[in-house]
Amino acid sequence: WINLVERFFATLTEHQLRRGTHRSVPALKKAIRDYLELHNEEPKPFKWIKSADEIIASVHSVIKRVSRTGH
Repeated sequence: WINLVERFFATLTEHQLRRGTHRSVPALKKAIRDYLELHNEEPKPFKWIKSADEIIASVHSVIKRVSRTGH
């Protein structure tokens, strides 16, 4: 579940925080609240789209590629 929380904050950052200039803490708080209000109008749950076996296979694939780089 922690991955889902991290993904939510990444989405918040990508869609709201990087796009604006926040000159104060209150402006940043307002930007976050605005995003949350908009997001909550039509909330969509995060869903796992891969099985655990598919995720583990993907991780193993990355490990093999990284370990062959010679670093």
